[in-house]
Amino acid sequence: MPLLAACGGNYVPAELCPYGGVLATAENLPTADGKAALLYGAKVSCERADAGIEAEITVFGDMLSSAKNINLTIFAALVDKDDNVVTRTQEDFKVKQGLFEVDMPILVFDPRDTGSTGQAEFFVGFVLTDDELNANRAAWRESLNID
Repeated sequence: MPLLAACGGNYVPAELCPYGGVLATAENLPTADGKAALLYGAKVSCERADAGIEAEITVFGDMLSSAKNINLTIFAALVDKDDNVVTRTQEDFKVKQGLFEVDMPILVFDPRDTGSTGQAEFFVGFVLTDDELNANRAAWRESLNID
């Protein structure tokens, strides 16, 4: 019997590993000349750990041609069903022009803290200044024809 219990290993079923996505108002890194970079996706994989579940998050983006090689600060956060932040991390990355993918620091969470992992979600985005965030919000509202 003990051998069968050990077969589960570190596997985490999909329903216990929240989906990952890009936060709409933090997907663009604006500059005076337009967008410097864009995030377009996130992939999350989970495995069991002593402290709960470890989530490895890969972020996909594009350093646009108008931008030079710069440092990007990207965050990843797990939010529960009520949009409360359960855990968060951020990291600085130096990327070159064109498409890129970066791995965020591993986030550890207890699925009981999310209320329901099926209603929780990982979000990624750029860490922005207030002015950059306001510019992104205005562009987002404009794209949806919201005043």
